[in-house]
Amino acid sequence: MKENKWIRARRIEERMLIIEAIYVFSMFLSLVFCFPLFVIEFKIAIIFTLLVMVEELFEIKFKAKKATTK
Repeated sequence: MKENKWIRARRIEERMLIIEAIYVFSMFLSLVFCFPLFVIEFKIAIIFTLLVMVEELFEIKFKAKKATTK
């Protein structure tokens, strides 16, 4: 059980690093192309939210499938 918590914490940490990298990259693009930062952030936020929702749906689906097979 402790391993699962550690793995989950590691995954969350990796996600946060990816989000931070995307944010810094969007700031870089806004500086280079003089593009409003909030437009890029808004698009990234929508895409990321959708990806997280889909990932959670798959997790729930596979957990339910594992619970029924035991």
